[in-house]
Amino acid sequence: MSGGLSIWAFDFDGVICDSARETGRAGLLACEDLFGTATSKLDIDSLLEGFCKARPILETGWEAVIMLQLLSEGIPVDDLIAQFQRGMKAATITRLGVSESDVKQAFKKARNSWIERDAQGWLAAHGFYDKVVASVKDLVQKVSDTVQVYVITTKGKEFALQLLDAAGIPLSPERVFGLGSGPKAEVLKSILEKESQKTNNTRCVFFEDRLDTLLNVEESLAKGRSDILLGLVDWGYNTQEDQDKARSHEHITLWNQVKAQYIIIKKLKPRIQNRFTELTATPNLHHNAEFR
Repeated sequence: MSGGLSIWAFDFDGVICDSARETGRAGLLACEDLFGTATSKLDIDSLLEGFCKARPILETGWEAVIMLQLLSEGIPVDDLIAQFQRGMKAATITRLGVSESDVKQAFKKARNSWIERDAQGWLAAHGFYDKVVASVKDLVQKVSDTVQVYVITTKGKEFALQLLDAAGIPLSPERVFGLGSGPKAEVLKSILEKESQKTNNTRCVFFEDRLDTLLNVEESLAKGRSDILLGLVDWGYNTQEDQDKARSHEHITLWNQVKAQYIIIKKLKPRIQNRFTELTATPNLHHNAEFR
């Protein structure tokens, strides 16, 4: 592989898949099972709307159970957004007399039961970002000799694989890292180390919708390296404040779906070897009129 290898790594929820309503519904089912919450007496649409508004604060899926329980108790959405990751989550788990493990198990059980009862309904509760799905398909199918595609997610691997299949993305299980795989910076590091054994010219692009995750990857792995490009996607579960910080960050680029598709289409053309160099040499692409 004389031209080298490019690694394209994607988060899943908020990058490839819009799963907010499904996560909220699974969270409500788990609340009913774990806490005896009388969901039949609640305004489900209003609760899901509130959850979707607060979705950017969720770091991993099981937290939806606690968020929905708090919303069902009448906690205002703005208070949830401001306080959930600043002590409210831990205090609520203690108050309800459960452990983090209990909540994780209840969330997984609720989702599995939903799938067993109504697999098509579960799939239909998800949305996909069409331009991203089409672009990832192209990467996987058309240039697999020069590109390796990975998905790195905090979602359970078995669920991510089912959804990738539903989206028509033919990604093999060994290229999907799910819940329990470890911090994303460590997963990326292990991928780079493995792929670097095949060529001495390995480069990586990582798309993520959580700014804190990208900042952690930068600090742990990417700082001072020109072979790793970090991208915050503006269609995912983040806030305007996150996007403003990305715009002014030296090593993180803000992407929209049109820009991402444009870059990937370029990757599929003969000029692919110079494309990564162009990207990494111009970290603040959002200031470049070509990508607006």
